[in-house]
Amino acid sequence: RVHGDSCIVCSICLRVVCCSASQTFSLCLLLQRNIMGMDDVKPGLYGQLEAYFKTRNKSLATVQKDMYMWLAFMAIVGVAYKFFSDGTFSAVLTLSSFFQTFAYCLLLLKVQRTRSGACMSLKSLGIYGVSLVCRLYATCFFIGYLPVDKSGDWMYQAADALSVVLVCVLMYKIVTYGKNSQNTYSSNDSAQYNPTNDNFPAVYTALGCLLLAMLCKPELNKHMPSDFSWTFANFLEAIGMLPQIFVLSKEREVETVTSHYVAAMAVSRLLSCVFWTASWAELRPEKNAWNIPGTAVVGAYVISCLVYGDFMYYYVKACRAGKRMVLPTNMV
Repeated sequence: RVHGDSCIVCSICLRVVCCSASQTFSLCLLLQRNIMGMDDVKPGLYGQLEAYFKTRNKSLATVQKDMYMWLAFMAIVGVAYKFFSDGTFSAVLTLSSFFQTFAYCLLLLKVQRTRSGACMSLKSLGIYGVSLVCRLYATCFFIGYLPVDKSGDWMYQAADALSVVLVCVLMYKIVTYGKNSQNTYSSNDSAQYNPTNDNFPAVYTALGCLLLAMLCKPELNKHMPSDFSWTFANFLEAIGMLPQIFVLSKEREVETVTSHYVAAMAVSRLLSCVFWTASWAELRPEKNAWNIPGTAVVGAYVISCLVYGDFMYYYVKACRAGKRMVLPTNMV
């Protein structure tokens, strides 16, 4: 299994994530206590919050539902950390997988709530689905790429397996809602999945990842097919969000939950990047003087983080302004 060499930078990143989660939990709890009408909450807070969200064209009931998701996610993370993890640095990899699963839960919430696949990319979901299956093959039957702490016994794989199920459900619902809309000649057709906008050259890009994985694969499993499968999964994940951002850049205005989905995926990718950067030396093949596989894997993570970084700039900007996110037309 992979230990990961923790460092000061990694510790700071973990502290930032934990502090942000703690502050978000406190805000959610305060809002929930007010909604439930508890006596120890200051009078008028509910009205102030409602007025605040109205100025930003948001419903307090909708915000409450979204906060339920965050509360459930943080509760699951807390339980997993307490009972199914040793608290070592390698648990960062499991936390990354949790954020990815949570991102798909947010996206499913959005699709189910709106009964629409608007601004979605089936190509992006398909790439992530293939990458998750490839990674599960390398982690369910072998231990080379698993976190060394207890969370690598089954929790890490379980999160990825749940992500596969969520991706399949999402793709099914997006296609089904689109067909139902066409069959009923609904005036809401424009609010469904648009394959014309989803025209990123995903197949050619995936073939490039396939070739690169054949040339630059680590050997932690000591089993060529599983080592190739894991490397291919990581390279696919590096380009997985490109079709989605490509679609969003054409629509320009991004729905709130969709932007949260991409942001959660960005956090997941950043955590994985931190872990594998710290584990770079462990990816070196035994008989090779140059760590080409480790450099390729970490490079893929860094490139994907840069792609997310461009999106996150506009995401944070929109959050600070309290408005919907708007992307420039030349983003991709």
